[in-house]
Amino acid sequence: MSAIGAQQATASESTMEGIGVERTPPGGSPLPASTTTSAPGPAPPHPPVHNHMCDIIRSLRNNLNNLATGVQRVIEGPYEAASYSDEFENCAVALSTCLRDFHDALVRDPLIVDTEAGVRVLNLYQGLFHQRLSEAAILLDDDALMDEVPHTRPRTEGALPVGIDVQAALTKAVEDGVRMATSAINTRLSAIEAQLVLRTGRQRAPAADSNAAAHAAQPTTQPATQAPNAQSMAQVAARNREKCYVLLITPEQHAAIEAGGTMPQWYAKVHTRLRETPAWAKVRFLGLRFAGPTKVQAAFSHDSPDALIKECLRPIRHLLGVVPRAPSPAPGPREQASVPQDFRPLAPVTKLFIPSCPLRHPDSGDMLTEEEILAELRRNSMFSSIHFNGLPGFVVPPEHCEQLGKSSLIVSIEDMHRDFCARNLLGRDNHGDAAGFIWFYGSRLMVKKSKDRPVFRQCTRCWRLTHLESHCKKRAQVCRFCGKTTHTSDMHRQACLVCNHEAHLADQPCESAHYFCVVCGTNGHNAADTTCPARKDYRIPISRTNPSS
Repeated sequence: MSAIGAQQATASESTMEGIGVERTPPGGSPLPASTTTSAPGPAPPHPPVHNHMCDIIRSLRNNLNNLATGVQRVIEGPYEAASYSDEFENCAVALSTCLRDFHDALVRDPLIVDTEAGVRVLNLYQGLFHQRLSEAAILLDDDALMDEVPHTRPRTEGALPVGIDVQAALTKAVEDGVRMATSAINTRLSAIEAQLVLRTGRQRAPAADSNAAAHAAQPTTQPATQAPNAQSMAQVAARNREKCYVLLITPEQHAAIEAGGTMPQWYAKVHTRLRETPAWAKVRFLGLRFAGPTKVQAAFSHDSPDALIKECLRPIRHLLGVVPRAPSPAPGPREQASVPQDFRPLAPVTKLFIPSCPLRHPDSGDMLTEEEILAELRRNSMFSSIHFNGLPGFVVPPEHCEQLGKSSLIVSIEDMHRDFCARNLLGRDNHGDAAGFIWFYGSRLMVKKSKDRPVFRQCTRCWRLTHLESHCKKRAQVCRFCGKTTHTSDMHRQACLVCNHEAHLADQPCESAHYFCVVCGTNGHNAADTTCPARKDYRIPISRTNPSS
């Protein structure tokens, strides 16, 4: 084994030992123990990002020391013409490995990348490894490197970045083509096999099992609708569904993104930016879209690795101009609330209803912002570990919220397992519905599962709800005043004895209580009256609503 190879074999051990080694002052050796006159006082705790930087620098120091030792042995050792070129190649490989490990440790640490120093280092790496020598020369203040800029060959449009492995890109393209062809063939075979099962009642036996083949030759005792091992078209479609990530934005950020261009233009910007990242060869970006006024959704192909997608989401967030946490615009000395702004996987949501929530701060009397409302809700144990899917919605119109000082709220939360209501809404309200209770600035509020009001539909033939006259199954016309089928609503005044006895005008309502509503089954109003209690209680089950809206 060569000297460099031996040093590489012990690099991990030296790295572990180097974590506990005392730091060496610049330009000299470690201070001797005799120079220490008194015990130092307790040092202040370092921030976590400084500890991460220190670990990376120590690992880099140990790797460089091992590399220097190996190079020194090659230089001072006996010269062998047969192995000298191999030793030179080993030195280059060891140096490249050292830089790669340092770059990977830097890029994979979100605490360092989000700092100003981390951003400058990443810009330096992009300038060095992507042939942008002019930027690297400015960052390094290197005149010699600046002199080399005019002699570099400009990068042609549409060419691959230098940091991208061409072989990896070609392998990715071949894998995508094979995967798409295999998926299409499996989908077609599954559909054909399902049709054969429906027609013959027989299941195709596995080719590798001879006993199973003999058993499959006999008719099945009970008809099967589908082969057990065959994937349906719905299963294949669900497996090949794209991976979506959602980012919460403010109305100001929404307007800024719209001003920056259309979605196809943003796709071109993001695609160009992602081509400069190492993850580009394995990740396929599909596009961006607005999912409502406060959300941006990024879509990737189903075969893109999740770990590499997360590396691509960081430059997308910076390109959109969204910081990890956006401060609330709340004025005054109040606590500055904030809402996390980072891409999260698209997940099922549950809507909650909070009636009569106060909207003014108890101390200053100012109107609360949406961020402050979410921050106060998160103080309750019910929402301590819950991610809100957006800002709260007010039932009362905004122009009336300031006048009333309170409004019912609708909040949307991520509910991956759809068990939030079963775990938290353990009480009951006045109507017997499941409910929970929270504290909001000293007020005890109720929390219930939201039930969306459907589109109002009422039949003009039978006057029932939930359908229109075109879908009514009754043949006879029902009178909306008395509920009888012997006459229509237009003929009620002539046919009704009470209306004839009172002799009121045709355009005046009947003041008698003989009206009967077929919707709620009570007297005193007709079936088209807007004060009917059945209209106010008209709801559809929550399972029929769209959970991702």
